Amino acid sequence: LLHRTAALRRPQFFASARWPGYTVLNTTLQSTKSGGPLAGAWAVVNSIGDAGYLELTGKALGAVDEIVAGIERIEALRIVVRPDSTLIAVATDGSCDVFTIVDAMSRVGWHVQPQLSFNGTPPSFHLSVSAATADHVEEFLEELEKAVAGAVETGPVHVAPEIVELVRSLDPADLTEEDFDGLLAGLGLGGDPSAVDSEGASVGGAPLGLPEAMAPINALLDLASPTLREALLTAFLDRLLRPTRL
Repeated sequence: LLHRTAALRRPQFFASARWPGYTVLNTTLQSTKSGGPLAGAWAVVNSIGDAGYLELTGKALGAVDEIVAGIERIEALRIVVRPDSTLIAVATDGSCDVFTIVDAMSRVGWHVQPQLSFNGTPPSFHLSVSAATADHVEEFLEELEKAVAGAVETGPVHVAPEIVELVRSLDPADLTEEDFDGLLAGLGLGGDPSAVDSEGASVGGAPLGLPEAMAPINALLDLASPTLREALLTAFLDRLLRPTRL
């Protein structure tokens, strides 16, 4: 589906930050459940049968128990709630920064999902465990312990006061290109408020820079209301996916 302008495409994007999990952000008409993965899941389940499915489930749940036990041995971390399935949510005791831990894990090849604070619930991260994780639990816990130690040493992410003031002044119902460009410029991600099209309308800065570390971005988003988080992330996706004429 092609759109003549970014403004016409914007309503296609979906964002929801109004829950204690990670911000849901989808850009496509099919959301996250396209036909390919569904067909693949159907084929796998029919291939391995009930016995194979139960075996994989047992491995995954066993890995969950091992990871939970390992996390409980790391002093700075706590399990948000005992998992009934294969999702584990983890918070800190305040001695270190969740977002710094997430970045450190990403650098060594482990993807854990940051989750922003919500309704008094502090920030956390979650991981999705599968049967494939079972053979790497010890490696994961070793890297997590190193990441936590590094986060304790460096301390929490600092957001410049002027950026905090800018974020708190933004109205999610009326977020303009100029507002977003100013925020990007303040974060060092590009953005040029003077960029306009042939008719004088703001088109936003280009190219959009991507950060090496996401901790400062997540710390900033954590300051915003859920509604503003949705508006900012939708604006970021819109800018990121705009074609650039070279």
